[in-house]
Amino acid sequence: MGTMKPLRSWTTGLACALLATGAIAQTQRNPVGTWNGTVRFIDPQKPNEIGRDSGNKARYQIVFQADKTFVRKITSPQGKSSTTTGLWSVEGNEVRLTIMKVNGNKLQRPSVSKLSYSADGKSLRLRIALSKQSGANLPRPGESPQIVYQRAK
Repeated sequence: MGTMKPLRSWTTGLACALLATGAIAQTQRNPVGTWNGTVRFIDPQKPNEIGRDSGNKARYQIVFQADKTFVRKITSPQGKSSTTTGLWSVEGNEVRLTIMKVNGNKLQRPSVSKLSYSADGKSLRLRIALSKQSGANLPRPGESPQIVYQRAK
């Protein structure tokens, strides 16, 4: 009986350590790969849902490289495209994009965009502002327009 107590304490400690390691691993998200996006209207009451279609027909794509660089391309329905490049990093639940170039032209001062992982980690979301000229529907009261990126298959 005397050896059971230390063994039980040891296994309990090991189980706690494994759970803590799993929690840490979950927070270390890795976006490397290709992500395709669409503009969606997100209801804050349903944050895990992909949201309502905005009607915006532009194509959005981000390719995250293992060397911590990225290429983001936006293509309009008319076929015109814009490309931004720079560096990425993960900070908690966000992917931070430091934009260094737009359409091949170096910016005098880099700008920053932050994408947030959805609660389930299956999408990245970028809050945006829409204008009536964008060709998209407008959000309903309380909805948040966002580009929702999902991993390419």
